[in-house]
Formats: sequence, structure tokens, C-alpha cells
Amino acid sequence: MKGNKLKRIFCCLLAMLMLVLPLSACSSKEEGSEESEIKNSSDVITDGSDGVVAPTPYVEDFQEYECKFVSDAGAFESDDITGTRTGSVLSRATYERNLALEEKYNFVITEKRGGATGDAQRNGAAGEHVFDVYALRMNQTPQVFLSGYICDLNDVEWFNLDAPYFDQLVREQATFANRLFFLTGDMLYMDDMTTYALWFNSQTWSDLQLTSIYGKDLYTLVRDNEWTFEKYKLLCEKATFEKDGEQGITSNDHIGSVYSRSDVFVHSVAMNNDVLTKDSEDILTLNNSSKVIEDLMRICELFSSSSFENIHNDREVFMSGHSLFQTWHLMTAPTFLEKGVDFGIVPHPMADDGQESYRSFVYSYGANTLTIPTTAPDKDKIANIIELISYESMTTLKPAFEEYIFGGRIVNHADDLEMLKILMSNKKVELAYMWKPGNFYEKLEEQLKDKGTGLTGVFASSRVQIDEIMQDNLQKLLQASENSNK
Repeated sequence: MKGNKLKRIFCCLLAMLMLVLPLSACSSKEEGSEESEIKNSSDVITDGSDGVVAPTPYVEDFQEYECKFVSDAGAFESDDITGTRTGSVLSRATYERNLALEEKYNFVITEKRGGATGDAQRNGAAGEHVFDVYALRMNQTPQVFLSGYICDLNDVEWFNLDAPYFDQLVREQATFANRLFFLTGDMLYMDDMTTYALWFNSQTWSDLQLTSIYGKDLYTLVRDNEWTFEKYKLLCEKATFEKDGEQGITSNDHIGSVYSRSDVFVHSVAMNNDVLTKDSEDILTLNNSSKVIEDLMRICELFSSSSFENIHNDREVFMSGHSLFQTWHLMTAPTFLEKGVDFGIVPHPMADDGQESYRSFVYSYGANTLTIPTTAPDKDKIANIIELISYESMTTLKPAFEEYIFGGRIVNHADDLEMLKILMSNKKVELAYMWKPGNFYEKLEEQLKDKGTGLTGVFASSRVQIDEIMQDNLQKLLQASENSNK
């Protein structure tokens, strides 16, 4: 966050002075004035709640300002920006949050659900300001940003980007060329709901007596930091066997796991890899380290074995008891609960027992973000509203979400609550999956059929291609910035 250091020091001294002055002398607003004195959002005040600081309002009275959101709903659920009085626990909490904000600051929040990416592109190309905030899908943000239609949030002074109500783990992955083009945080919950877990069929685990293999159940392996890829591989092999009497293992038999092609990145993230990384200039480049390639080869080899099946109706196969494991995000849980599936969840396995912690993949095609259009006439005002909403969400929406996710609506067993906290503690957006540069994703998919034998060559050729693409992206971004400044 930018700001003048001397100004911040002065404001802190002024705040201390105000504590000992008579209350009648504290107000700097004159009767009949339209606005209070504007302060930078970095001049925060404590609200006495757990030491968390509250953003200073941009104006004392927003005069019924309508802050207009448009979101990307798509095929998945979307964050509820407006809420309803009689809806779900999350919808009610959102409604109550917005009502509190309206009473405190006199602004209202409206939302158009669906079509944010198209609106951002159309409005940006036309130079029109229609919406104040684009709640874009995470995977859609790069193309909109490179077109110059959403602004660099580092340049918006009225943002306390270090605030705890913004997700700092995701923030680190939301930059390109040191420009920050989106945020997530406590006012959004879809990046949590689209966090991937490894689901296992508890009944199958019991029937096959798989605890006897390592003398521990899956939860204990996780707690003891012994849940590794090799153990996962062996369990998949033990759970693969004929059931239909016909030659060859298919989904009609019993298999270790069903999978989709994105699961390659899910496991790679869990093994502490970043396939797409950043250089010293914050430009994306392909990570061709030996560990990344070797781990991907291990993943491709396992996925191409008889223990795994790439099946379109993978959830049906898992729910019917034909698969021990399945990889999917937490939004799947209500379906499993409704169907009466006896399941458990754990994080995906680490590369080996030398890895320090588990990591969880965030599905960037399902998670919303917060972005501000370059056409917004008062970006500081919009930034402050986002902050006020995010701060208020800490005491309204966040507790409701925790009640939702940890209160029996997601998991079956008490052990799974502990696993959920592990999943949420170290989330990661795989930039290679979010950006999908060139045809690297398709090349990687081909390697699933070839057991990863050609990965070294794929990385060598793709790195050159991706470096060229990213340099083109940089030039595109610079040109778009130059055009917007004219």
C-alpha cells in the first residue's frame, strides 16, 4: 500500500491527542458540510475487537451511494454479495452485514449475478463505467487485466492491503509484473469452497481393512505427517480388483481412484510444487526444476496405471462404492451427504516425509475475486467500500461461514473437522492452471497416456514458448496502461 510515512506518523500523533481533548473538539466536520475530512485508509483505528483495525470511512456519510457489483456465477455457485433475510445461513449473514453497513455508512450494495467477464470486456472497450466491482472468476482475471480493463490495486491509495480481512496467501499469487490485479478475503468464501480435498470411501476402507497396512488410519497418517504419495499409491493398488468377472480393470470393477485431468495440478501443488513460478521481475515462467519434473512423472505414471480411471461421471463411481478415492472441491460435500455416502476427507499426500506441511489446491475456475474497473471515476471510494465490507464480514459473514463449514454441513466425522482446518491453512492457486499459457496444459494431459516419459522434452520446449508469451503479455499490459493514461 502506498502512502506518505510522515502523514501516517502525524495522524497517529493526532489520534493520541484526540483521546485527551474534550469530545466537542474532536469533530472536524462543520455543520452543513457535505463530507468529513478525508483521511487515507492507512490511518486505521482499533475497534477494541481482538486488536483488528477498522478502516477509516472515506466520507462520514456516503449519501445512499449504490455500490454496484457484477459477479461471474457460471456453472458453479457464486459468492452471495447481497443476501436475503430468509435464505441460507450464509445468505442471511450477508443480508445482515449489508444492512449494518447501510446503517453505519449510508451506502447500499447491489449485484448483477452472472456475466462479469463479458461486462468487464464490453464496458472496458467502450470506456464506460457501469459497475464499481467486477467479481470475476479467478481464471478470467488475467485476460481482463492484460486488456487494461481492471486496475492495479497497488496504485489505489485507499487500500490497506496488509489487513487480515484480505487473504494474504492468495494475494501473493495475484500479481504480474508487480501489479496486483485481484483480491480475495473474508467477504468472499468461494475460494474456500473450491479448495480441493481427497475424499475416501469410509466403508470401503473398513471392508478392505486398509488400516492394517500401515497400522494407522488415514487421519492418523495425516496428523503424524506420514501421509505421502508412496503410501497413497500403495493404497490405490490395494483397492484395485476385479468385480464384474470380465478381463481388465474398468469402472465396473473396484479402482483406487477416479480422476480428471486437473488432478495432475492438484497433486503437484500438494507435493509442494509450483509448475508456473515467477522470476525476479515478477514475470511468470515455467519451473523446470528436477523436482517438479520428477514429481509430475510420478503423478503421470500413477494416473496411467490400472488403479486410476479418468471417468466423466467420477462422482457417481465414487458414490456407488467402486472407487476408494476421489479428488474434488468442498462444494461436492452436500451432494455426498444427501446421497448418504459414508465418506471422509484428508489433504492430498505430500511428496515425501521430508515435506514440512500439506498444501491445498484452489480451483481457480470456481473462485470469485474482487477487482476495480479502470473506468471507475473514484477508485479510492470503491476501495474503501470494499474494505468496509470486508471488515464487517469478519464479524458477520466469516462466523456464519465457519458455522456452515464446520457445523456438520460439509463432513460426516469429527476427524474431518480437523482435516478441514489443515486444508484451509495452506491454500495455493496453481498459476499454470489459472493462466494456462500456450498449449502446455494439453501437452501435460498427453503425458498422462505416456506415463510422463516425455516430460523433460515438454518442459524444455514449453518454457521457451511460455517465456515468449509472458513477454508479449507484458508488452500488452504496458500498452494498455499507456492507453488508459492518455
